[in-house]
Amino acid sequence: MMIEKKIYSSILKALPKKNRYPLSEPEINNVDKRIILECLKTGWVSSNGIYLLKFKKKIQQILKNKFIVPVINGTSALHLALIAAKIKKNDEVIIPDLSYVSAANSIKYLGATPNLVDIETDSYSICPKKLEFYIKKICIKKNGFLLNKNTGRYIKALILVHVFGYTGNIIKIKQLCKKYNLKFIEDSSECLGSFFKKKHLGTFGDFGVLSFNGNKIITTGGGGAVICNSKKNYKLLKHISANSKINHKWKFYHDRIGYNYRLSNLAASLGYSQILRLNYFLKKRSKLYTKYLKYFSSIKEIQMYKPIKDSKPNHWLMSFRINKKYANQQSKILSYLIKKKIFVRPPWELMSSLPMYKRCPKDKNINAQNVQKTVICLPSSL
Repeated sequence: MMIEKKIYSSILKALPKKNRYPLSEPEINNVDKRIILECLKTGWVSSNGIYLLKFKKKIQQILKNKFIVPVINGTSALHLALIAAKIKKNDEVIIPDLSYVSAANSIKYLGATPNLVDIETDSYSICPKKLEFYIKKICIKKNGFLLNKNTGRYIKALILVHVFGYTGNIIKIKQLCKKYNLKFIEDSSECLGSFFKKKHLGTFGDFGVLSFNGNKIITTGGGGAVICNSKKNYKLLKHISANSKINHKWKFYHDRIGYNYRLSNLAASLGYSQILRLNYFLKKRSKLYTKYLKYFSSIKEIQMYKPIKDSKPNHWLMSFRINKKYANQQSKILSYLIKKKIFVRPPWELMSSLPMYKRCPKDKNINAQNVQKTVICLPSSL
């Protein structure tokens, strides 16, 4: 039996019978609709309102962190985090070569440059061993910062991307950031409800971000949040996300360049209704992940992704990796399953393969290349 047919059969066993199987779609119920209508009736649909306060409070409770600023999407959250981290034009920021494009784009918004590094094959996130070897090879310490000898630019920050709702090697990466004086930003866009050693992802670094896009664990339609660990940074993030407007009864005075990144009360009303069911969504995904483990265990050609020790993931996107012997089968498997209305996908294209980032400084990134060619993400919402 061909590998793609084995996988197809196992997916059908794990999932309830449907006409199509999307990767991750929102579950909107009558309670969501009722709360949205209640918000509309108040007339407060823009950047102020009770649902913004309620939604923010729920996020604070889940993260056990009071310094949360809701914004319009995960990309804007990354942009704000980099501003607060004092990233400037001609600085460099370390990111994994395997990443969603928002991390690289938000760096370029500031005139800075992504420096692309390799990942671990077991976490799909930055490899600390390879990272330190790379730093020692290309950098010297100067003026308290890392100077890239090859480019003449200072490396000022690192963005650790937690991939598909699973934990990267967060403790070792945090230690390296401290050792080399790098601002530590967690791209935990996909990770609402994901923990490492009982601490929520996005709260380990100087800054973290969340996304509430339509395909995430809970949704506001489009939305996100930026997380920080100090009152000073919280005030700054809140200020610049609201066009840097100074509070006044009637004057419109702005004291620095700001951004209209505030989440709307209307969007927050959906987010509030959704976040009340977060545990329900997490249990559903955990149950599905267990089924995939069971039904894929007999397929020797592939290996399911397994969370690292001491982590409790949200299983946002479940995936498997094709064994090396069958690595050239990815496109064939994807094509076969999609024709059967099983909407699977590969990981993102490597940043170093995109036209605007081809010339960025980078390591050899062999692991990232292998993962990109062998991983397939599965339908992950029932």
